[in-house]
Amino acid sequence: MKRNTKQKKEAPKNGLLILVLFALYKWLQKAWAQWMSNKTKSISKRAVTIALVIFVSLTSGYCIYLGVHAITGKSKDNAFTVTSIKRPSGRKLYDSIVATRPGLMDSVRYIEKEYQNFKNQ
Repeated sequence: MKRNTKQKKEAPKNGLLILVLFALYKWLQKAWAQWMSNKTKSISKRAVTIALVIFVSLTSGYCIYLGVHAITGKSKDNAFTVTSIKRPSGRKLYDSIVATRPGLMDSVRYIEKEYQNFKNQ
């Protein structure tokens, strides 16, 4: 079997767009790196190291604080509250909701079951 050699496989037009966007991204990345390099070349290596140590220390301290605060849970102000789901009053309204959304009550029953399982753990 011979292949038809006259047919050329054309690149999709969106492939060209992707290549152009990738080239633009690379150019922006290079320009940003050059700009940052120019701005920081006058800073000594010792000053950069000190700034890095301070940044890492503050960030680590804050993360540790958040972890300890989450575990101890002394503040109940930020706690989530659970509000019970109430069925709509009136049979006519209930029937119209169920007719409009047929799978809604199945979902409500499933969520209630999962909530009860979670509550019993």
